Amino acid sequence: MPSAEGPAVAFTALGVTLTFGASGSGQDALPWIAAPAAVILSARAIGDGPYFGFTKRVRSSRFARRDDLAFTPTAVLLTFGAVAALLV
Repeated sequence: MPSAEGPAVAFTALGVTLTFGASGSGQDALPWIAAPAAVILSARAIGDGPYFGFTKRVRSSRFARRDDLAFTPTAVLLTFGAVAALLV
């Protein structure tokens, strides 16, 4: 099964970014947090193995169906959010 550490770190970094960005105190840290989060989340969405992402080869499992319905689209949306945070 795929490892969950990369996306978990990216989700945590994105949450920290949004928290500090909303308070206005983390503007200097924003690029250092949002850029790696965008890279990790986009890599998760594309996929690099047989079990997850757009390029997965195993598509008949329960995880694969949930990945298509929820996990990969969520990673794509969060990637767009992290890139938008960098551009604003």
